[in-house]
Amino acid sequence: VSAYHLNQFDEAIAKTERLIAIVPAHAGYQYNLALAYVGKQAYPEALAAIQQAIDLDATDVRYHFLAGKIHGWLGNKPEGITAYSRVLELEPDNYEALQALKRLE
Repeated sequence: VSAYHLNQFDEAIAKTERLIAIVPAHAGYQYNLALAYVGKQAYPEALAAIQQAIDLDATDVRYHFLAGKIHGWLGNKPEGITAYSRVLELEPDNYEALQALKRLE
C-alpha cells in the first residue's frame, strides 16, 4: 500500500478496508491493515487485524512476528511470548524472533 509508505495511515487504512470488503479472506490485506494501524499506534485495532491474518494463514511467520510486537507494545507479555514462540516453531533460525523472545522472558 503506497499510502502506508508515505505515512498516510488513514488513507492506507481506508484503501485496505475497501480491498478487504472485496476479498475478505485475503490474509495479506489484513496484514497490511495491521501495519497501517501500527503506524497510527492504534495497537488494539492492529492486533485485531493481525489476528484475522493469522486466522486466515497461520503459516506466515510475518504475521506471528507482528503479533508478538503488538502484544509487547500493549504489555501483553504472555501473548507476545506465544507469538514469538510460534515464529520459532515455523522458522527455528529466526534471529529477530529469538532476540524479541529473550526481551520478553
